[in-house]
Amino acid sequence: MLKNGTILEIPLKKDFGYAYGKLLYLDIDINNIIDTELIIKIYNLYSAKQINLIPEDFKNIDYKPQSILPMDKPKLRGKNKWKIIGSLDVLPDDEIVPEFKSNYSIINADYNTDISSLDWFTIRNLDPTNNSKVNNYNDIKHLGTYIQLRQELIAHKLTFDSMFQKGINPLHFYTKDDFENIIGLSMMYAISKSEV
Repeated sequence: MLKNGTILEIPLKKDFGYAYGKLLYLDIDINNIIDTELIIKIYNLYSAKQINLIPEDFKNIDYKPQSILPMDKPKLRGKNKWKIIGSLDVLPDDEIVPEFKSNYSIINADYNTDISSLDWFTIRNLDPTNNSKVNNYNDIKHLGTYIQLRQELIAHKLTFDSMFQKGINPLHFYTKDDFENIIGLSMMYAISKSEV
């Protein structure tokens, strides 16, 4: 059962292994309205194959700077399911709402787009009205992107991140058909590439 603090094993695409994240339900106050939002903080850990981990193994693993906003609760059954490893207590640092970067034309990006040249904003407290324009993309490239993602796109995004982190060009694994047939894939590639 998914709960606040659930540790998840996330299968990457193209048989590239696994990523790991902590699911958090954060109460956000936007204009005096409390809303509960899902955030996944991704651990700085990728593995090529499934490894036998317990929740306590994650206590000393740092999060990556980019948090992810899932569109829905992760699927735990069927194709592309994620696996629950267990759960950890929600720490005070977990309850800090991370800042995100935003650009409203990012959804039109393709894998050739240099998104660092676009106008970017920092979003605070998951409130798009609480933002400030950024002059230099490098100052915010480490932040997660303010966009809710389907489970499949999260897996692709983390696959790109893992490949770039290892110095592997994702275009050796992804085809032109992939980019044409998977909605949002080009955007994920452009974002991951810009965060290197």
